Amino acid sequence: MEKRKRRKLDMTPPQHKILGESSTQRSQKLIAHTKSVIDDMVEKGIPLTVERVSLNAGCSKSFIYKNQEIRDYINNSKQEPTIGKRTYTDLEEANKRIKELEIENMILRMKNVG
Repeated sequence: MEKRKRRKLDMTPPQHKILGESSTQRSQKLIAHTKSVIDDMVEKGIPLTVERVSLNAGCSKSFIYKNQEIRDYINNSKQEPTIGKRTYTDLEEANKRIKELEIENMILRMKNVG
C-alpha cells in the first residue's frame, strides 16, 4: 500500500493575516517616526533619554528598549547616548548649586561666630 503525502493546509483566517500585516506596518511607521524625533532632538541639543524619546515620539519605553534598530540608531547618533542614565535639567542643576552654596554659607557663618 502506498502512503500518500499530506499537504499542510494554511488554516489561518484571512482577517488574522491582515491584522498581522498591519501591526508590522504600524511598527515600521513607529520606527520611522521615532528616528525622525531622535534626529530633531539631536539638532535641538536635547539629551537622549528613553523617557524623553518615548514622550516625544509617542511610544512606550519598552518599545525603545526592545527594538534593536532604535537602540542602534540612538547609539550611532551624533550625540552621546544617555540610555539608562539620569540627566539633570537646568532647574535641577541650579537647585543642586543653591544647596551647595547654602551649606558653604552656613560653614562660613559658623567660622565667623567661633
